[in-house]
Amino acid sequence: FSTLWCPLPPHLPSRHKMTLSGYCRQRSQNISKSIAKLDMVCRRLLHRNAPSL
Repeated sequence: FSTLWCPLPPHLPSRHKMTLSGYCRQRSQNISKSIAKLDMVCRRLLHRNAPSL
């Protein structure tokens, strides 16, 4: 998953790679969290609008 968001250049020193991959993992977790939040909001809206359809 982390490689999807940022492919790491092979010439980086390993400690930089570690930092970058950690950052990428954090980013991807944040992204999936916000997607889940959006999903909840959409479901709530659908639920609210269902009777009027």
